[in-house]
Amino acid sequence: MDLDGLVFELVHEFRYLGLVFDSRGGEKTMITRLVEKGRRCFGWLISFLNRNGWRHPHLRLVLFDVYVHSILQFGCSVWGPRLLVNGIEHSLILPLLAYHRKCIRALLGLDRRTHNCLVYILSARPPLKASLIK
Repeated sequence: MDLDGLVFELVHEFRYLGLVFDSRGGEKTMITRLVEKGRRCFGWLISFLNRNGWRHPHLRLVLFDVYVHSILQFGCSVWGPRLLVNGIEHSLILPLLAYHRKCIRALLGLDRRTHNCLVYILSARPPLKASLIK
């Protein structure tokens, strides 16, 4: 591809500051990779907590915030505003929001059918989308 005599290489995806952008302009690849990284980190965190016998809910949630939550919201200042319009989430970030709730449920030992509002109240954490709006 060229523009004003300059030749540009066409790439299918590229990374910028750890975020992955694809040639279709979609954030789906980026969101999928964030969820995958979050899953790997959450698996490590759960095994670490269980191995050391740390069962206190507050400690578990603080470590979750440090290790997993930070991964899930990485780059949200870039992609967050595009996927949240008037506080309503785009379908692309629904897996990210659902995985966030799933992790909190697992850390607190809640049933998967526990209502989302109750999950946020018991964890004393706002929904992930609240941090994406900032």
